[in-house]
Amino acid sequence: MASPRIRKRQLIAIAAISLLVVMLIALTINIITIFRLKARQEELRRKLSEMNLTAEQIDNELQNRSNPDYIEKYAREKLGLTQDGEKVFKPKKASDN
Repeated sequence: MASPRIRKRQLIAIAAISLLVVMLIALTINIITIFRLKARQEELRRKLSEMNLTAEQIDNELQNRSNPDYIEKYAREKLGLTQDGEKVFKPKKASDN
């Protein structure tokens, strides 16, 4: 049988190796978590950039809607409205001949 001193050293070595294995597993898990979080952060930054662009476009649209020239152009092109006394000429379609 091994002496108590050797037995004690073996137990310390086993405990140290076990602790090392646990620490390596924890480190690996943390590294994987960091990579996942970095990927998520990049995705969120991309979405934020898209949302900022959309917000800027909405702000521009709101500014345009208070512009009289834009309102007139929109009324003419989209709604088909005219000012008093104007006549609208529409070309005949090819199928109307």
